[in-house]
Amino acid sequence: MLQNNDAISKPKKSRHFGFTSPDLIQLINELNFQHSEYQKRLNVALVNPKGKAKFGTILASFCPGQYLTIFSVPDDITPKRAYSLCKTAIHEFAIIDNNSKPQWSKQKRKSFRAYLSNFNNIVITERNCSLKLAKYRSTAKFSNAFNPKGVYVDEKIIRTTDTHTHKNTPLDLI
Repeated sequence: MLQNNDAISKPKKSRHFGFTSPDLIQLINELNFQHSEYQKRLNVALVNPKGKAKFGTILASFCPGQYLTIFSVPDDITPKRAYSLCKTAIHEFAIIDNNSKPQWSKQKRKSFRAYLSNFNNIVITERNCSLKLAKYRSTAKFSNAFNPKGVYVDEKIIRTTDTHTHKNTPLDLI
């Protein structure tokens, strides 16, 4: 068994995390997320978001079979509410995890993200990232052989969850 590659950061000023790492690991084990046969569980990360998000405040990110990331939230969201929002997002990811297979391709990556929208709903998106690899020629340096030439990202909403009633709404009913 290989050791997990967990990344635990400190929250930035005026931000906090909705989960602690032990609580997150316990919830992942309870929900039986799929993981690599070489590791005991999914990799876990608690990180600060970079930049602004298109669909609202980013709560979490999930790549089936690989990692689950919880992002820090602003202080205007109370710790109890942040915990509840992140827990709802993780339960949504568990449903997605049961219906999907992990992808191990270097050129195409599929991940899912949870956002808190301006209308106080949790928005679940599917994010497809495609890498176009450059051709490696013998005259080129080998250190650049596996660097992508272009990165293409497509993100679309697949589900919204009302935070008050916890009802799921697929995209075709919106």
